[in-house]
Amino acid sequence: MFKGFIDFSCNKHIPLNNLIKMSKTFNLRKTNSVNSNIVLNHLELFYLRLYTHGLNNKEISEFLDLDLSKIYKIRKSISELYNTSDWIKIISSAFEDKVLYKVDYIDQLVKDVALQHTQILFNKYVSPIYLSLTIEELRHRIIEFYYECEIKLTDNYYNEIDYKKLNTKELQYLNLKYENINSKVIFEKLKLRKSEEKLRELKFLVFNKLRVNNWFNAFKIGLKLNLLDVPKNHLENVEKEVINCTNKIIRIRTIKRLSFTEKKLSIYNELLELYTNIEFSKFINHANSL
Repeated sequence: MFKGFIDFSCNKHIPLNNLIKMSKTFNLRKTNSVNSNIVLNHLELFYLRLYTHGLNNKEISEFLDLDLSKIYKIRKSISELYNTSDWIKIISSAFEDKVLYKVDYIDQLVKDVALQHTQILFNKYVSPIYLSLTIEELRHRIIEFYYECEIKLTDNYYNEIDYKKLNTKELQYLNLKYENINSKVIFEKLKLRKSEEKLRELKFLVFNKLRVNNWFNAFKIGLKLNLLDVPKNHLENVEKEVINCTNKIIRIRTIKRLSFTEKKLSIYNELLELYTNIEFSKFINHANSL
């Protein structure tokens, strides 16, 4: 029934078993949310997770080997369960309720940077041979990890050829959509003739350049690349998460029953959790304010 997963952002064919390893997309054990009474059936869960991974309806239809009409019914059913047609709010709720898992949506670049910093932190703070970091230095190393991820991700975008980056009007459109501005105001702000075709064209260009299929992923990438304004409490969130991560790594170091390999893996997981908590707090805080 299920076919291989297509990563449309890089045009690579990923076998289904690899997708299962890297994501909980097909984990059937989790079909209801933790903090609400919403219960999703398996197809609704698959649709929600695949949509959040960036597939559009046609691609989900092909992936699940279902008619498009069935896909539209599944989509409608999810909207009814969440009592909204706003998919930004649906996805935000799903993350908050742990129907979706933040760690499933981390860029490979972030994982690579986390691996490098895991080795550094292990050598300098956990390993008894090379122990040399104070707690304050540990905290600064964790901050360095987060900002190195941010710099590398934005560098990848800004090093693109100009025609692959958003122009001024496209960037304005992305920001207006992010602020949930209606079409009438968008026409006025962008000085466009009142033509839905013009908006569809702008949407196509934004999605194409950001390599996404929906607004959730457009906003997620826009925040990641600093194309959109971060929430006012962003720095506070960074500080809070850094303190939490520091305390957890201190605890990991002191747990005697963990082998060195387990401690290293635990540090890696904590760095990924730090990054996802900060990044998704940008998105979820904004979604909740709409």
